[in-house]
Amino acid sequence: MRQALIVENSDIPLRALPMAARKKGRSATDGDLVEIGNRLRWFREALEISTHAKFVKNTDIARTTYLDAENGVARLGLTSMLHLIERYPDLSLDYVYLGRTGALRDMSIRLKIEALMERDQK
Repeated sequence: MRQALIVENSDIPLRALPMAARKKGRSATDGDLVEIGNRLRWFREALEISTHAKFVKNTDIARTTYLDAENGVARLGLTSMLHLIERYPDLSLDYVYLGRTGALRDMSIRLKIEALMERDQK
């Protein structure tokens, strides 16, 4: 896996990088995985689904595969993400990969996720 290292004198504004990638010594790839995992967890929690096993039920995604993605250890492949979106139509690739909460169609889910994001930033 190719990793792009964060350079202190980069032209990229710090706020444009994922939170975990802002820490010195972390790669942008590592940070992306952590941020993607956080977004998946926030979505699951916003739906009030308590376990990973319940969340991936009927998706053809192994619980451990999803758990690795939510923990920022591995990235779900496109096929797996499409299985999740098929199961949860309010989930969007723009939200998961780019953090665009506006891409979430259900306003109540969006508001819950924004509250969870705020909670975790404290």
